[in-house]
Amino acid sequence: MLNFPRWKVIAVVALCVFGILLALPNLINKETVTWLPDWLPDREITLGLDLQGGSHLLMEVDVDSVLDARLEAMVDGIRSEFRAAEIGYTELGVAVGAVQVTLRDVADIDRARPILTELATGMTLDIDESGTARMAFTDAEILRGTKEVPIEFLQ
Repeated sequence: MLNFPRWKVIAVVALCVFGILLALPNLINKETVTWLPDWLPDREITLGLDLQGGSHLLMEVDVDSVLDARLEAMVDGIRSEFRAAEIGYTELGVAVGAVQVTLRDVADIDRARPILTELATGMTLDIDESGTARMAFTDAEILRGTKEVPIEFLQ
């Protein structure tokens, strides 16, 4: 068994009793606190917001960065699908919030249209006669990305 010097045991017990006396106003009702001696604190500890009953957290999405990431993913998807289908293209990239690609041969428009339609979910697809395709997010898709989702943590 461990042997501690008597003075250390007394000091630990005295410190614990002192801590209990300081916390006493938090453990009893307010009417009884007025009867306590004056040398004891009579104020309660103010609890933080999380201990008073919860907090409200509102998380928002950075829509521009999400849309940019989706556009870049769209560019990668078009690149891999066109290579697999052996469709020649140039100027593939993101321009002014949309993905733009130009087909090398306008005869490939009919082969490229189903690929682009499948990849362009939630986007508008415009292909002109020169073989330039432009895909941009619809307003509904942008609005879907901007919705705020409140999360509440309650006790």
